[in-house]
Amino acid sequence: MATKQDELRGALLSADPRLSKYDPMGRIIFFDDFDRGLSGWTELISAAGYPDPKGDSFQLPQAHRDYRPPMLSNLTMPDTGTHGALQGSYALKVTTRPRRGHFAKSLKRLTWLRRGVYQAECFFTFKPEPSSLNLGEEQIRLFGVSFDLQDEDHRYFILIRYLNALDGELCQRWQYLSRGTMLPGESEWGPDAFSDVPGGGQQLCYNETVTKVNWHYLRWVVDLDKREHVELQCNDQVFDMRGSGPIMRPATSTLRGLLNLGFFVEADADVRCSLLVDSVLLSTGR
Repeated sequence: MATKQDELRGALLSADPRLSKYDPMGRIIFFDDFDRGLSGWTELISAAGYPDPKGDSFQLPQAHRDYRPPMLSNLTMPDTGTHGALQGSYALKVTTRPRRGHFAKSLKRLTWLRRGVYQAECFFTFKPEPSSLNLGEEQIRLFGVSFDLQDEDHRYFILIRYLNALDGELCQRWQYLSRGTMLPGESEWGPDAFSDVPGGGQQLCYNETVTKVNWHYLRWVVDLDKREHVELQCNDQVFDMRGSGPIMRPATSTLRGLLNLGFFVEADADVRCSLLVDSVLLSTGR
């Protein structure tokens, strides 16, 4: 039965057009509207760290050297001018170099309040650089969202991706990381590293030209108590992911309570490919 506090909270959320498009759990951890800046979203510095005693970043493994910093974008296009975000002027832009197989990732570093269920929501779109008038849908290999987590016993990665295309052929299905590592390398994200989300085939709206975008809603729920996925929703499709476990490894001595949320994108052609996020909301139970 709803209390007066619940009713007041619902009324406040409904009255705010920035929040009313979301369905947060009882406690909002953060709400980042990128009209207000980057809000702590930053370039991923590889988990490999700086193994060279002098701290020379060029000693990082080749595959982990260049994940690119995020930027704010107003989606300027050569034909229509400034597109803007879903709501407001700016979106978070995570973009690759113009090189097939290049991977870019940005994340927000924080720690969890308690174990329990956490829900990430966002509105996103994806597109290659409009370097030609070709549609270019098949030029984006994949994009996705990840949690990097640690408790007293384990460091573990929970990651979902939308495999859009591979070698120029559309795939259009959701997958989760079931073995291997959180970051791609020469062999870590091979054909056996990911499993298909049950019933996870989904065609997303791409529009008719490379300079048009359509925004999509994403909601992803994970359970830190059970260390597993709970549910994935994209637009009108909802996928039950209970029982889909993450990659586990021994805990790192300095990382208890880790709750890093990240966005990533990978190119399937020699063009810049981008994942753009209008805003993102992370919530948990009270």
